[in-house]
Amino acid sequence: LEALAMASLHGDWSDYAVAQLKAQLLDRLAGKPGKEKDSLADCLSSFMNAGKGIATRVSEAFKSSDSAALVARLQVFETKCPPSELEAYSVLAIRRFEPDMACGEKEEHECKFQPVLCPHEGCQERCSSKDLEVHDQNCPRKPMACEKCGEMIPRCEHRVHALAACPKREATCTFSCIGCQVPVQHCDLEKHLDESTQGHLMLLMRSVVEQQDLVRVLTARVKDLETSCAQAVAAREAEKEANAALVTKLAGMEAKFAALEQKSAQDLKKSCDAVSDGAKKKAEAVEKEAKRRLDDAEKAHKADLGTVRADITSIKTSVSELGKLRADVDHLKGSLEQVRGTFAAAAEKSTATAKASAHAGA
Repeated sequence: LEALAMASLHGDWSDYAVAQLKAQLLDRLAGKPGKEKDSLADCLSSFMNAGKGIATRVSEAFKSSDSAALVARLQVFETKCPPSELEAYSVLAIRRFEPDMACGEKEEHECKFQPVLCPHEGCQERCSSKDLEVHDQNCPRKPMACEKCGEMIPRCEHRVHALAACPKREATCTFSCIGCQVPVQHCDLEKHLDESTQGHLMLLMRSVVEQQDLVRVLTARVKDLETSCAQAVAAREAEKEANAALVTKLAGMEAKFAALEQKSAQDLKKSCDAVSDGAKKKAEAVEKEAKRRLDDAEKAHKADLGTVRADITSIKTSVSELGKLRADVDHLKGSLEQVRGTFAAAAEKSTATAKASAHAGA
């Protein structure tokens, strides 16, 4: 097909031109005297170059061929060359260039090169009769026995059969989530469920008891946390009251400090106005003493103010920790609700299973 497509790119394109190209290729494959030693590659190359002019060969020496046009032309030839025609070309090429792969007998006989179809259902492989045995060893549609159940399954479907359809494949008990670890095959699963009803009920009861114990533990834990939360709330209220008292005390101290500063300024001013020129040194001494006392009082008030601020910071930290404790309590309450729901579902399932077992026994 590629040789025909390449040759058609260098001449007229019509149904008549296609027929001429087919005839020329047929003549070359059939062979002419003196050309028996040519190879198939040489023959096809000569065929493709026969329609090229000198200008075309020179241009191809400097640029690559148009691959898009070749692909399009190949698609056209696939519709114009039926499989039987291509097979005829192949037979001529094999007989001329690969005689060892062709039958040379002229009398009627059972030819090993006779084309045959694969006998297995669903396989469309076509090969020589001598190669049928080799194909049979790898044919994906050849029926083969399943290693577990012995059913004849096509080779390509064995993996799917083993995973989803084989009655002897491994299965998991429905009650494996609560402790049943009995190995069972898929075909015996229903029988296992019928024969192990009492054991499954015991496993279910054990699971229910474990969940009840867990509910009791979580309930006690929630109660302890609720008590701790109540105590923390009471402590928080007490801290709020202490905080308010400290704020009030701080405001009073700041007011006293302002009044003291104002009084000291007034006393200083009066002292300065009342003294004479001869008593200036004494007034300066008094001013220094008053200033020193004022500084001492300011330092004391600032120390008290720092203590109050530290207490306020400690109170804020306690409030934050109380919030985290409350979040933990809410989370545990949610977990308790989930456990109670699971316990209720398990109890309903246990009741249903018991009724089914009783019905089966009757």
